[in-house]
This record gives sequence, structure tokens and C-alpha cells, in this order.
Amino acid sequence: MAQMSFFDIIGSVAYAFTSLPIPSNFYFPGAHGNKASCTSQGFFIQVGTVACFTNVSLAVYYFLMIKKGWSQTRLKKVILWLLICPVIVGMTFAFAGIPFMGNLVLWCNNSAPWWPDIPVAIAIFVATFIMGSVFWDVYKKDQASKRWRQRGDSGSGNSISTKVFWQSVWYLM
Repeated sequence: MAQMSFFDIIGSVAYAFTSLPIPSNFYFPGAHGNKASCTSQGFFIQVGTVACFTNVSLAVYYFLMIKKGWSQTRLKKVILWLLICPVIVGMTFAFAGIPFMGNLVLWCNNSAPWWPDIPVAIAIFVATFIMGSVFWDVYKKDQASKRWRQRGDSGSGNSISTKVFWQSVWYLM
């Protein structure tokens, strides 16, 4: 979570500069930058996408723990990869995009067609799919255990699957 927050803050601060780094020759209101400032803003916005890729790693962690039932000992063997891979992927795209940084009207970012957006869209889809899978697994287990519950808890809306569903929804927001 700290890694996700760190990279999200980097991207948010880069977005906060809005039109200031845009080269002044674009005559856009608030544009006082140059090519270097525009490239810097675009680079740090792209670095901020590491948060999105970290979100996928966190979803994988939940999947392995909840659905696959991995122990903490087994998870410790992959946790480093779950932390390093999003950084490598995000930084690779950030550095690869440097030649394509340009004015995107309100801020500077990677102006190449399609490829800067596709990895983020895939990451959002994958995280959503994984969390949906985790919820569905908890829901099936909750339904299977319903007959063993006391009567007072049935139908109260406080089932574990309801709680996991809402936690997954808020996680994906």
C-alpha cells in the first residue's frame, strides 16, 4: 500500500502542475514551460501509473491468500516479485515514452497513439477480474456454509460474501 501511495502521489503532483510545464510557444493559458519541463511532467505522470500496476499485484496477493489459501510463508517467497514487477513495468513505459512526451492540451504526457493507455487499461481489467474471482470464491463458500448457520444470521445482509463484495468494490475505486 505504501508503494501504491508513493507512486500515486508522484503522478498526482505531476498532474497538479496542469498547464504550467506546457511550452509557452503553444500560447495556452498558464503555459510557461519548455520542452524539458513538458517532458519532465509527462515522465512523472507515467511514473504515477506504477500505482495502477501495483494495484494488480495487490489483487494477485489477495487472490493467492484468499482463493488459493497460500500460507504467509509461501507468500513471502513471491512478495518481492509482487513489489518489484509493477515498478519495472511502469518505469519501462515511463522511460520508453520520453521521446513521445508532448502537449495534451491540459498537461504534458505521452502523446503516442494508443500504447500509453493500453497497459493501464489492461491493468484495470486484470485487477477487476481478479477481485471478481476472489469475491465469487468467497460467495460460493458462503452459500455452501449457509445451512450450518444459526437462524438469526440468515438473510440479515451481513454475510461474509456481502462484506467481501463491498470491500472489492471500494478496493477497485
